[in-house]
Amino acid sequence: MRLTTHITFGAACHAAVTLFARLPLEPAGLVVAGVAASLADVDTMGSTVGRALPWLSRPIERRWGHRTATHSYACQALVALACLPLWLTHPHLYVALVVGYASHPFLDTMTVQGVRLFWPLSDRRCVFPYFARQPLRYRTRTGSKADAMIGLVCALCLVPLALLHAEGYERFVRRLQGDVAAAVRDVTDWGEAGFLAYVDVEAASAQTGQQIRGRYEVLGPTAPDVLVVRPLTSPDPPIAPPDRPIAAPPPGSPLNPTTQPANSPTAPADHHRARPTTSPPHDLTTPFTLGPHYSAHFQVRRITAVRGPRVQVRRFSVDLAGRSLADLAVFIPVGPDGRPVRHLVEGSLQLAETAHVAPDPSHYPTVEASGTTLTLSFATLADLERAGLDGRVATSGTVDVRLFLPAGQAERYGVASVSKRRTVTAPYAPGDAPRLVLRVGSIVARGDTLAVLHAAEVAEAEADLADARQVAAALVAQQPQDAIETARDRAAAAEARAALERLQKLAREGYAPEGAARSAAAALGEAEARLAAQEAQSLARREAFTARLVEAEARVRRARLALDKLRRTSAITAPAAGRLARVDTLRTSTARHELRLHIE
Repeated sequence: MRLTTHITFGAACHAAVTLFARLPLEPAGLVVAGVAASLADVDTMGSTVGRALPWLSRPIERRWGHRTATHSYACQALVALACLPLWLTHPHLYVALVVGYASHPFLDTMTVQGVRLFWPLSDRRCVFPYFARQPLRYRTRTGSKADAMIGLVCALCLVPLALLHAEGYERFVRRLQGDVAAAVRDVTDWGEAGFLAYVDVEAASAQTGQQIRGRYEVLGPTAPDVLVVRPLTSPDPPIAPPDRPIAAPPPGSPLNPTTQPANSPTAPADHHRARPTTSPPHDLTTPFTLGPHYSAHFQVRRITAVRGPRVQVRRFSVDLAGRSLADLAVFIPVGPDGRPVRHLVEGSLQLAETAHVAPDPSHYPTVEASGTTLTLSFATLADLERAGLDGRVATSGTVDVRLFLPAGQAERYGVASVSKRRTVTAPYAPGDAPRLVLRVGSIVARGDTLAVLHAAEVAEAEADLADARQVAAALVAQQPQDAIETARDRAAAAEARAALERLQKLAREGYAPEGAARSAAAALGEAEARLAAQEAQSLARREAFTARLVEAEARVRRARLALDKLRRTSAITAPAAGRLARVDTLRTSTARHELRLHIE
């Protein structure tokens, strides 16, 4: 085979092996693989390598001939062992060297002459492929058109292999699929790795016939094949094919610069994709959904996920019970431009007053309100302000906040968000007024407890805890003191046992009557019986005391947990640092009052 064919084949083999071995594909590895793929021809002066190293190729060719020693399995193993230290420092280069060298003899088996792979054990030539009736039918000659074609095919194979290395097999297949389900999988994988995601979309609305084409920011999936997206803050220029330019939307149009309605005068004349409609165009300034079904706002023809920059994702929960929805601004830091960083808020809240947000079928409902229930999904502070709910007060509920900070940027909260006056509202029943912890004029930090709701319940729980601790302490003081009696009975039993042993010894020697030994044995039995009864009574008293002590300690633990939970749910904390300027009490109804604490 030609030198160029060996080089391209070795590089392609290296790219394929490193792809399956999950090793990096680097230019240095391709160079090493190409060079190693040409080294086996050092056994002949007719090759480029042989002419470059005549002092080595001439004796090898005279002694053993071409395609013998340097093409055998034995030489391949020798090369792999000799270069083994390279594996410890640069494994991808070691793989490139071994794979590139091994590719040369395999490619030469496709030639007419074949290769002596099992040299020096056998001189039989190995060929691939082998056809018994016509041995030369499927093999080629060096320098032929088939040789050049193999080199060209190997060079072309490097392109998809490089793409597979750059994006991965799954990403490569998903790009070829071009559907929403594949984009959802890409977005999910990148989100777990801490990357933002965008999509390049070509879609149309089945209801209005409106077409969109451009790049949008991904908020997240709502189903395995449905994505919620919104226009970019600074949209990229329109992407248009050479034969179908996209005209700019008219001034004052609410459309994204990368979109246009299908019934626009500049839209392409495609009766299947653009049809006249009397429905108003979709408002693309708000989030909308992409999917394959009619339930989505736009049905996708082609979609490709694009990985964005790496970000720091912070997730935390905010308890908004007794707070205004505007207090969320305190927890959202600002970027270098002075605007809130990218954030998403999700959760369900119960409002103090009824609210209603009219559903709009033309965009995704990031804010839904019905009665006193408020549901947030992929919402932002701007969505709350647009719906007119930023001043409402929540009676209960927790929201989950996700912050997307640029990599390496520290959280920076705006001065205006913590220095302006903030109002904390806490509703309560008329018969259970909150208890103020701080006086008016006190300096507070963010998170400080300002007041405590359900003061009567907290006081009752504190009294219950104190009583439980007192009972447990009194019980410990009454611990059974029966150790003295047990020790006395144990000593009496030991003394009776010693007396019995002494009388038995004297009786065996004839110095004491047998009746005295029997009396001592009876006395020992009575002493042991008293000791056993005393120990049984002591064990029963200890078990009863332990049971009472365990119950007393369990009561203390339950009272402490109940008090801690009540304190956590009853505490009204400061949403920002400042000074407690004023405390107001409003009677909104006969069954509901409000405590408003103003911080400035």
